[in-house]
Amino acid sequence: MKKTLTTAAVAIALVTAGIGAYATKVAHAPKTDDPVYRWTKTGQPGFFDGTLANAQSEYNCLGENVPCAQGSLISGDGPETALIYETE
Repeated sequence: MKKTLTTAAVAIALVTAGIGAYATKVAHAPKTDDPVYRWTKTGQPGFFDGTLANAQSEYNCLGENVPCAQGSLISGDGPETALIYETE
């Protein structure tokens, strides 16, 4: 009986975590008219496609003074370029 309760508790925890992860992903998905940028970070190879908020989260750049990454608009309505700044 104890093993069954433990198994049920683990199953409930996994389902809850999965639902939470899905809800977070949907909440952070760009809307059709949100500006989406191709972001490049200074000193880091490659790029990242996402909204300004997505890039701030991806690069952990939430500051206001020192540039962290620059984005070039690839879809949606917004300025042609955007900057995010290093967290201080």
